[in-house]
Amino acid sequence: MMKNLKAKGLHALIPIKPKFKPKRKKENVFYVEIRKIRQTPEMLKREISKKALKELAESVRKYGIIQPLTVAKIEKKKKSGINVYYELISGQKRLIAAKSAGLRVVPAMIKNPPSLKLPTPPKQIRLRRPGRRTKRNDKI
Repeated sequence: MMKNLKAKGLHALIPIKPKFKPKRKKENVFYVEIRKIRQTPEMLKREISKKALKELAESVRKYGIIQPLTVAKIEKKKKSGINVYYELISGQKRLIAAKSAGLRVVPAMIKNPPSLKLPTPPKQIRLRRPGRRTKRNDKI
């Protein structure tokens, strides 16, 4: 009986390496021209503190945009070709601050819902947008 027992030490109780690695969803970040990003009418109606935007613009000038915007790619066919623009899903304050800081391009994650065919109607994009957080008016 004693021959089957081996001393495994502390490693038997507390594993050093996890047995599995959680899979992360990799999302690519692209640089998108600011002039091609359009805000929705609902976003344009929101009031944003000028003081908070000034502080954020100063931070963007100093450090850049740390968290990328989230946009949806919209393609419209024309006789001369395809017109591509992006509709803003999240990051309105960062976009306005980047404009006032004088940036021409901003980092953005481009979301294309796999269930919807392009071009995605803006109304459907607005339905998928996260709800407005009213308690975070003072935060950026």
